[in-house]
Parts: sequence; C-alpha cells; structure tokens
Amino acid sequence: MKCTLFLMGGTGNQLFQIAKAIQLKEYGYSVEISRILCEKNFFTRLLKWTIHDKWLEEKFFHEMGFKTKKTSVVELIKLAILFLLRMLNKSQSPGFDTNEPFLGVITGYFQSAKNYPKIQSRILVNALNGYLNINYNTSPYVAIHIRGGDFAYENRINYQKILDEFISPDGLSRYIVTNDANYVKELSPALSNWNFHEGKDAEDDFIFLAASAMLLASNSTFCFWAALCNPHRTLTKFPEDTSLSNLWIIANDH
Repeated sequence: MKCTLFLMGGTGNQLFQIAKAIQLKEYGYSVEISRILCEKNFFTRLLKWTIHDKWLEEKFFHEMGFKTKKTSVVELIKLAILFLLRMLNKSQSPGFDTNEPFLGVITGYFQSAKNYPKIQSRILVNALNGYLNINYNTSPYVAIHIRGGDFAYENRINYQKILDEFISPDGLSRYIVTNDANYVKELSPALSNWNFHEGKDAEDDFIFLAASAMLLASNSTFCFWAALCNPHRTLTKFPEDTSLSNLWIIANDH
C-alpha cells in the first residue's frame, strides 16, 4: 500500500509527522514524503501560513528510509479534499490526525495522546542524535527556551513561579534560547542574570537545548523534540497543564 505524508509547520511539528511516517511504514505502507506545505507556493499563501527554515535535509529522510517526492496535481486535489473535510468536521476528519491515510494521503500534527507515535518517536530520536552529531560532553549548563509569545504579558506572575521553582546547581552557566530577545528582557527580572545563547540558526539552537544539563522547556514542539534528544530527561521541566507537558509524561512513561 502506497501513501504520501504531507509535512507541514515548523521542524517540531514535522518531527511528529516523521514519527507517524515511521509508524505507517511499520503498518506495511510504502510511505513517501511531500514537503510542498513547507514551501512558499500558492497553497501555503492561500492558507496564510508562515514558512520556516528547513534544516532537515534530503539526506536525513533517505537515511530514515523515506523518499521525498514532487507532488502531483492529483495528490494536491486529494490534499485539498482532506483540508475541506477538516474544515467541515474538525473532530473526525479522515486522513488528518488519524492513524491511517485517506485516498492515499495523510497529514496532521499527531500530538494527541490517542495518536502520538511513542515507540517510533524513540526511533526518530536515535536517528536525530546521529544525524546532528550532538556533543553531550561539553561543559554542563542550564538552558531555558522561550519563544516569543509563548507566555502572554498577563501571565508574567505564573512564569515567575516557574522560574522560582527551577533551581539550578551552583556553578553552572545559565543560558536563554529564544527567537525574541526583546520580549525576554521585558518578561521577568529573574532572567536578568541569564546569558543569551548566540546560536547561528535554528539547528544550532536545537542542538544547544538537546545538550543542556538541565532544561526548562517552553510549550513548543521544537523544544519538545530537543528535550527528547536530551539524555538528562529527568531534569527537564515543562510548564504545567499544557498540551506538551501532558505529552511529555506519555513520551517518558516506560
């Protein structure tokens, strides 16, 4: 059985989708990957989506045993049907956030407890560690990930509480990984004595988070996967009562 899985969103979302592709392959599907929803084109302009930098190269997909392909007109029509059905019925939409394709195509976010590919995520983490060549033998440091807008202005007190509960050992350097330094500077006085990680790109930020000795994660899929790659998972803390904090518990439940 052949099917095409359409990647979409930023790298964090795409990694959930790749884990689902691994699961589908184990179910007996011959899975091909389309990245058309990750590129600037008529479709993504119509959806008004932000296009993120791509740093997972074709080599990575080939190493995972997947072929990336150009999308045919017929597949685009099928994809349009998936999105139309999704608009009409968000709770039960075939081929979108499901465990099997519809009309030979599938897409979605796969981040609910029901369809999170837990075992396949561990396979993907091992592949990422090898592909990115993450160095875990650097001098230990504490990292906090804050993506601009993750914590609204009115929730500063809650965020302050999170920082107060995050006790870092003496002697460890403390770094902020963010895409919005100005937002962070206004966020909390408790961050004034933290250093900013000067990453050259998103891939560098991902590796830096994954190699940290302790990690205070944001409610971000990007950070979720960096945390999964981190061998010090027991020292990782997600903001409570968020979708990813609950998924983090499932991911680490042996």
